[in-house]
Amino acid sequence: MLRPDDILLHLRKRPFEPFRIYLSDGTTYDVRHPDLVMVGERYIIVGLPRTPESAPIIDRFETAALIHIVRIGPIALSASA
Repeated sequence: MLRPDDILLHLRKRPFEPFRIYLSDGTTYDVRHPDLVMVGERYIIVGLPRTPESAPIIDRFETAALIHIVRIGPIALSASA
């Protein structure tokens, strides 16, 4: 299980590098802006923008328990990005 500080390290990295959160049920969340995640003691809230270009303005949000986060990894950028 990741700790809140583990998530904060990714969010506070400068320059910020987009990352993907992997949950135990196979769900993934792409975090392309550091303002899209709020970190709690036992859970995170992930803001989901309508489009990647509209970040950090969110359209909806999801909540995930830290116990269900299995890993965090970089988002592979396409050659055109």
